[in-house]
Amino acid sequence: MASLAKRWFHFAVALGGLLAMAATPAAAAPFCVDTTPPSVDPAFSTLQGAVDVAVGKPRECAHFVLSGEMLIQHLDTGALLLNASTGDATFTDGANFWTLTPDGGLSQSVTPPDLVLPALLVDVVPPDRAAAAASTDVAVAGAQVTPTPTPLATSAATQVPAPGVSATPNAAPMYYGDPRTIALQLSDLPNGAHSWLLVGQDTTRLLQYQYTTEFGRHPDNGALLPLDPLMIVNIIMADSIEHAQTVWDQAYGKPGPGQRAGSDLSPFTDQQFYAIAPNVIDVRARDRNVILQAVEVTGGHDSISLDDTVAAVRIMASRVDGLVR
Repeated sequence: MASLAKRWFHFAVALGGLLAMAATPAAAAPFCVDTTPPSVDPAFSTLQGAVDVAVGKPRECAHFVLSGEMLIQHLDTGALLLNASTGDATFTDGANFWTLTPDGGLSQSVTPPDLVLPALLVDVVPPDRAAAAASTDVAVAGAQVTPTPTPLATSAATQVPAPGVSATPNAAPMYYGDPRTIALQLSDLPNGAHSWLLVGQDTTRLLQYQYTTEFGRHPDNGALLPLDPLMIVNIIMADSIEHAQTVWDQAYGKPGPGQRAGSDLSPFTDQQFYAIAPNVIDVRARDRNVILQAVEVTGGHDSISLDDTVAAVRIMASRVDGLVR
């Protein structure tokens, strides 16, 4: 998880610093009225003193986004944010979120508080794709950063290095937004929450447009454990259809180590494929610039189903289609 957090952190720093690096020494920092080096905005001074980590140096002056709902200031270590409605102030280093409430309560989480992710995404979503971010309704401003897909290793899916591909503009409809909008939900699984449990989710790579969640099935005898099978779901958004195609060709469109290709699937999106291994079914699909993966794994307590795993990927692909039409 540490390496994932570092990749997320590197991306978070890049999105805040791109404009500052482009500025000449005599130019004012982004959102500043003069050439005086920016300092941490007074709105964040109490939070700065409360957290037990260094918040770093500002790369810009604080400014409002999301129609005045959030005050944000990017740093060389992450970002500071203030929710104008609640008064909650947050510092993120890209992997963790420290939030100070107006009454002095300080909390730390790996999950972004309300409106923090949409505020951070303001400087990431390209203008011609902003309309696709239906779940966040983010206004676009500032630098545009190109995320690079980096597949996540799971117990059933082997990590594959991201290819070094330069994105090329693509006018075809694509989905760009919070990947949780298209992710599989408990209600999507057979018998829903009566049979399945949300085991965990990885939100540390949301600014890279990547998200992973894991579900486990309760035994049929009504017991809570063991959870078997497990279903791991990955969503990865590329910055162009061409880039997604390259990632597919190099990693997702062929079996991983220890796997063998299954028979052809009936077409339901641009590309689809599945691989099998002992006690593993691994279904992948590419829908435009989005790569979807569902891996079902059993420890031998229960059977796994190709139909269920394909259905999971189909549901996510249908959500992509519904958001870009």
